[in-house]
Amino acid sequence: MTLWDIILDFDRIFVAFLKVWDCAVLTTKFLEKHAFSPLSLSPSRHDLLKKLHLTSGLYHRPIQVLELGTGTVLLSICLAKMGPNIAVMSTEYGPAVDHLLRNCKRNKMLQPSNASSSAVHTTTLTPGFVNCRELDWYKSTETLLDLFPNKLDTAIIDLIVVTDCTLCEKESRGVLNMICKYGTPNHTIVVAGVCKEREGTKYFVEASKQVFADLFVVPHAIYHEDYQSTRHDVLLIQV
Repeated sequence: MTLWDIILDFDRIFVAFLKVWDCAVLTTKFLEKHAFSPLSLSPSRHDLLKKLHLTSGLYHRPIQVLELGTGTVLLSICLAKMGPNIAVMSTEYGPAVDHLLRNCKRNKMLQPSNASSSAVHTTTLTPGFVNCRELDWYKSTETLLDLFPNKLDTAIIDLIVVTDCTLCEKESRGVLNMICKYGTPNHTIVVAGVCKEREGTKYFVEASKQVFADLFVVPHAIYHEDYQSTRHDVLLIQV
């Protein structure tokens, strides 16, 4: 599966958070190359890069992914297509949620409302689909258990992804709060694509080093060979 196998029919709405940003494409291609892959890694590779090779066999349940500030839902759709047992919760706020739903429906990736839990050991997220919901970083009172309310759910996020959401310090604080709120210490891995030119990026990186167990700036040399950028970094964070 490649990124361009997915034909996205997006509305022609010129709103910043509904644009497909370069950072989202770069991060998607990095994940396509390095996440959920059975390929072995060199022993010299950083531990977080090794941990990114998630496998549902470790958990006997779907790999549960949360995307923050998903915008056009491009990355969430691609993630849901990267393996048969990857379940994605895609989040935005306000009217943007309607566009998440519309784009997922057009790509036949919207989680069915009558999803059964019997085969996959979860009732909230369904592998191979995207669950769209509102999540306001500054007003949300929902806990992790609220995101997984059903009795058969495993209330844990394995991977959090976020791209180009450090426009200012306030945004960076919002992202950090959501990672702390919904990530599980010593378990959840975060993949954050950041634009180095954004006002809030320096704050996000420095604060993450203080708050989280580990932060690794992925060397550009191991990005997808066809998708390179000097303006962006991909960060791996251990909550």
